[in-house]
Amino acid sequence: MSKETTYEFYVAGMKFHQYPRIKPFIKEGDKVLLIPDPDNQYDPSAVKVIYPRGDEFFWLGHVPMKKDLSRKISRLISSKNLGTGDYWTGTVTYHGLESPSYQALKIEVTF
Repeated sequence: MSKETTYEFYVAGMKFHQYPRIKPFIKEGDKVLLIPDPDNQYDPSAVKVIYPRGDEFFWLGHVPMKKDLSRKISRLISSKNLGTGDYWTGTVTYHGLESPSYQALKIEVTF
């Protein structure tokens, strides 16, 4: 039996995406989707954090690059052989509505 690996991180770049529009609806315990973003011009290992709400999907930001986290998580998603267009899920563990955007939303993901 393989050992599970868990990562917890603040979502990066939220002020540049749809977080300001959707933030009143996000709650701790909500699920998010983690989708590889290999065409990202800043990070070839980028992973988007997407918030599903009903039949809509909101791009919140990315897994941060610091400490090589985006590369680690991107590789773990790829190792699951999910196929093109598939994703991994994470859980909102903290949402500080009054926090600065770089500390407003914390996600936990387990592989």
